[in-house]
Amino acid sequence: MTSQTINLDLIPSGVAPIIHVSQYDKGQTWNFNIFKEGQPFIIPAGASVAIQGTKLDNTGFQYPCTYSGSVVEATETDQMTIFRGNVTAEIAISYSGSLIGSANFIIQVEKAALADDVVISDTDLPLLQEAIEAAQESIAYSKDAEAWAVGTRDGSPVPSSDPAYENNAKYYAENFIGMITDAQWAAIQTILS
Repeated sequence: MTSQTINLDLIPSGVAPIIHVSQYDKGQTWNFNIFKEGQPFIIPAGASVAIQGTKLDNTGFQYPCTYSGSVVEATETDQMTIFRGNVTAEIAISYSGSLIGSANFIIQVEKAALADDVVISDTDLPLLQEAIEAAQESIAYSKDAEAWAVGTRDGSPVPSSDPAYENNAKYYAENFIGMITDAQWAAIQTILS
């Protein structure tokens, strides 16, 4: 998984840091270096630390975090990224009856390229590939038909290695005509008329 790290002071001032994510993302690790007036703030042992914020539908989220020294680690959830736009959030540290919220930061959620409620279309690519293969097969069959009918492929005589060489309708017709006598030919014409 990917991770992002931002510096976050307990005293609000200046421009809020931004975490960039995509809509519906989840599982990314966010590391917050916590400061107090520019100096690393060592989080007291036994403190409860959470990431919390308000989503664009005016509902909130609050998830526990782990910490070590002045670094807080939070794991991105789909509730944090469900809506596109800017989500205001903070790190809340609770210990000895005190609650300290960090300066706000922004979870900037870009619109998903594929919304979760979009119906996935069936692709036409397999059908197109099947049509191409059928067309290629049909071309091959038409060339075979030409070879068996007249002894040519694409208008060129078939080589002696081709199964249709001297084994096609034209070949037999020409040889048959040369083998029959005038009397036999007259009888064939009488039958055909």
